[in-house]
Amino acid sequence: MTPNEYQSLALKTESSVGTETVLRTAAAIGTLTSRFNSLYENLNQSDFDAIKRLIFYDVSGNPLEPEARADARFLHGYLGLVSELFEFMSLVRENDTIDKNHLREELGDLMWYISLIADSQSITLKEICDRNIAKLKVRYPSRFTVESAKDRDLEQEKNALA
Repeated sequence: MTPNEYQSLALKTESSVGTETVLRTAAAIGTLTSRFNSLYENLNQSDFDAIKRLIFYDVSGNPLEPEARADARFLHGYLGLVSELFEFMSLVRENDTIDKNHLREELGDLMWYISLIADSQSITLKEICDRNIAKLKVRYPSRFTVESAKDRDLEQEKNALA
């Protein structure tokens, strides 16, 4: 499966939007924005970035030799993903309109760290995409419905991931 095929299939699980959904979503966004801002201000991206730099880079900022151990790569990916997520959050939080170039950069950084984590566990990105789509096909056999979102068969979904 190509990344574009995955993206197309993932969009099939998106809820169709009606007036009632938009109004309900707008109210929820107001509540979530308040909670998101509180979370954002209580957590500090630089803490995660500093930990990552301390572990994986020397004082001058030059990358160390690649670690052979999978747990080191996993930790690097984990800390990098959290750090980059804060950059993504800042991009969304601080702008009324999203700069697509900046968005591409942040999404690419997130994908890079996801790739490190997957590689550390000998998992391919294709495998992740294929299995996630298989799970979503169990959840939404033809398209998104509220009923299928609420009435999930977690055991069947888990089997589809295996």
